[in-house]
Amino acid sequence: MTYTVGQRLSGGRARLRAAETTPPRRYNDGTLISAMTNIHRFVTNEADRRILRDTRGIGTERTRDAIIETLKARGYLKAVKGELHPTDAGIELIEKLPPELRDPVTTAKWEMALGLIAEGKMPAASFDDMIRKMCCALVDGMKGVKFDLSKMGAQQDADAKPRSEIDQSLPGHGVACPKCGKGTMTGRRLASGKKLVSCSAYPACKHTTWID
Repeated sequence: MTYTVGQRLSGGRARLRAAETTPPRRYNDGTLISAMTNIHRFVTNEADRRILRDTRGIGTERTRDAIIETLKARGYLKAVKGELHPTDAGIELIEKLPPELRDPVTTAKWEMALGLIAEGKMPAASFDDMIRKMCCALVDGMKGVKFDLSKMGAQQDADAKPRSEIDQSLPGHGVACPKCGKGTMTGRRLASGKKLVSCSAYPACKHTTWID
C-alpha cells in the first residue's frame, strides 16, 4: 500500500509508549581504528566521501595506533574499562580549533597532493606555498582565541618560559624532511639553550638534527 503526504487515514489503533533512545557505544582502540579507516562513512558530502575513500581514511595502518596512543599521552583521551573517553582537555581543544583542523578532509587533500607530487603531476613548491598560506591564515584566525588552561591541565604562570621557540635562522629550517619527505624541518631553540631542527610531521616522523 502506498501513502501520500497529507492523506487522511481512518481506523486502526494507536497508543503512546514512553521510551529512550540508546546512545552509540563508546569507541575502544579497535573500533576507533576501524572508524579512522572508514571515516568516509561519517561524511555526508559525496565529493568529500570520495576523497576519504581514495585516501583510505585518517592515517595509515602503521600510524593509526600511534595516533591514538599520542592522544592518550597528551591527555586528550583516556581509557576507562576498555572504552575511550574524551578528557576535558580534548573537548576544549576540539571546540576551539578552527574547522579546517577538525575536518578529516583537510589532511586527505594533503595526502592526495603529496601523491600527485610523487607522480610528478604537481610541483612541490605549489604544495609548499599552499600549506604556508593556510598556516598563516589559521594562525591569524586563532589570534584572540582563549583556551581554558585549567581544562588543558596547564599551570597559569606568567613568568614561565616557553619550552622552545621557533628559530628560522637555524641551518636546515624550512627544507623538506630528508627522512619522510612529507614534513618540513623546523628550527627550534630550547629553554636550555640547545638548538635543533625537527620534522613538522611529528609524531609520525621523529627526525631531529641537533645543532652545536
